[in-house]
Amino acid sequence: MEILFLGTAAAEGIPAIYCRCEFCNRVRSIGGRDQRTRSSLRIGDSHQIDFSPDTPWQLNRERLDLFDMEHILITHTHSDHFQFEELVSKSQAIVDNGKPLHIYMSNPAKLYLESVFHTFAAQIEEEDDLDAFKKKYPVHGLEYYQEYEIGGLIVETIKGSHLAEGMDQFSCNYLIILPDGRRLLYAIDTGYYLDESWDFLRSRHTDILIMDCTFVGKNDGENHAFGHHTLNSFLKTLERMTELGFINEHTEVYATHFNPHQNLYHHEIQDQFDHSDFTVTAAFDGLRIY
Repeated sequence: MEILFLGTAAAEGIPAIYCRCEFCNRVRSIGGRDQRTRSSLRIGDSHQIDFSPDTPWQLNRERLDLFDMEHILITHTHSDHFQFEELVSKSQAIVDNGKPLHIYMSNPAKLYLESVFHTFAAQIEEEDDLDAFKKKYPVHGLEYYQEYEIGGLIVETIKGSHLAEGMDQFSCNYLIILPDGRRLLYAIDTGYYLDESWDFLRSRHTDILIMDCTFVGKNDGENHAFGHHTLNSFLKTLERMTELGFINEHTEVYATHFNPHQNLYHHEIQDQFDHSDFTVTAAFDGLRIY
């Protein structure tokens, strides 16, 4: 099953659209791996984690579509991770797969979505009613620290230390068992884990770790950063995961969700990790894991 980084940037994207700093201007000029769209991950043909504003462009860039997509896992409802209007644009397709598009998110995220459903009236004006619309796009609320079967994949949910809209909506990280038996943890917008999350990881392991290092240019202080990782908190998290046996020397570790304020080009980000005690790959848009 192919794993594809559709995007690897934080909310601003790289380059940031309103910015003409030297770094953003240079990235506009050179493109390549330094140009990043908002973060999301595709797992095979039918599963995806997060649905960013850049999803249409990302799919066009990769010459892909969402025809076979059936399951969208949302980490949280910040707009760079969850674009509901784009997600439900399946209703405008001339030919689709005829199946519901299932949306999965934490229960607090689901409550928030239900509270703002009226803002999406333009998306449902041609439907008989809201119930018919919801049957096309069923939203499944997930408890933190539980196991679910989602479209043939076993998925466990982990609470991140990152707050989104609504009441008590922490980000939802996903520990997934892939069809070949490997385990993947997608830990985006997470920061240094809460104690309860560390306790949950204690008896588990992963073969592939994908984790945000939004502030990769910050390497002093903030060993336990809340919300997003600095370089220090990223490395401290790897240390703790190693101590718990959650990762080992065979685990593939990828960093993602970078913001432009670090003023670091892709090779400079990779250099930051290469000078650490861990083997970490700086992800880029279009990177595939097999």
